[in-house]
Amino acid sequence: MKFDRRLTDEIYTSDTVRLGKDAFQTMQETIYHNGGVGTITGYYDAELSILSVSNLLLHNLNHSYESLMEQTKGSLKNLFYKKDAAFLDNARFRQIQGAGEGRILTADGSPVYVRLYKEDAVDTDGTPIWVLSVRMNWAYENLALVNESIHSALWYYECNENGEIVNVNWSHAFRQMLGYHDILDFPNKLDSWSNLLHPEDYNRVMQLLLETIADKTNTTKYNVEYRLKMQDGQYQWFRASAEVIRRLDGSANRIAGIISNIDAEKRSRMQAQRAAAFHRAFTSANLCEYYVNLEKNTFDTFKVEPSLMTAFEQSHTWDELIRFFVDNYVVERTKSL
Repeated sequence: MKFDRRLTDEIYTSDTVRLGKDAFQTMQETIYHNGGVGTITGYYDAELSILSVSNLLLHNLNHSYESLMEQTKGSLKNLFYKKDAAFLDNARFRQIQGAGEGRILTADGSPVYVRLYKEDAVDTDGTPIWVLSVRMNWAYENLALVNESIHSALWYYECNENGEIVNVNWSHAFRQMLGYHDILDFPNKLDSWSNLLHPEDYNRVMQLLLETIADKTNTTKYNVEYRLKMQDGQYQWFRASAEVIRRLDGSANRIAGIISNIDAEKRSRMQAQRAAAFHRAFTSANLCEYYVNLEKNTFDTFKVEPSLMTAFEQSHTWDELIRFFVDNYVVERTKSL
């Protein structure tokens, strides 16, 4: 089964005579060999049965129409890499519209990253069908593998000339890292992420983001650690860094970066800091260390120098300890202070 393949983009030129048939054919070939956009359509039945596949998509997957249909058994669900195919659940897939990404399988069974765009249509009988445009994301392929190896994920924002964020893109790996599935439960919106920031981190992180975008000298760098609420409701620590692509006037065109989960590293570092503080409490530099529970008016001693032992032995509540200390160790002229 063959499909007609034409270059449909309009071409604007000051000399149409010089831009002849050979030039248009060459343009078509460069698109064909450079992983251009292919299409695939099908029905909303249980298997999301495939109705049509463009020749360009077949070419990029190293398939013939017959081999693709044999390998997938005619189902879109069998074309996608299973690990990334949660969005193909029939109820979810019906709701999804617009841009997305995923991994589909080539003829030899290798997963390859693709950019997707989905819309709905009807066939000649009026039956609803899904329509997907598919662009092989070769430039993303190696970068995604590197990020996967270091447990990080990509994201980017597009900005207008006034430095306002007008388009947000969270990668599939980004969503997975937080425990989400696709654009239904984690849309390509800024507040999908910002609403998950820990309240103690929110102002600091958002201020640095906006300052980075606004700084036309590109001196301010977005490199920050913060806590995000995971899909299960627990907070974990992340590190994010980004660079800004700017227009000639210095205004931000795009800010793109990566995010890494550093929760284990951060908690280990914080534990080491607490251990160091505990160690310092038992050096000769400190006379005493104790934990006070003001609500219960109690205290627990960690360390007491012999010269202060009487105060701790004769006091049973925090108030008693303070009173004993003031009566016996504070000079008269400062007691009133």
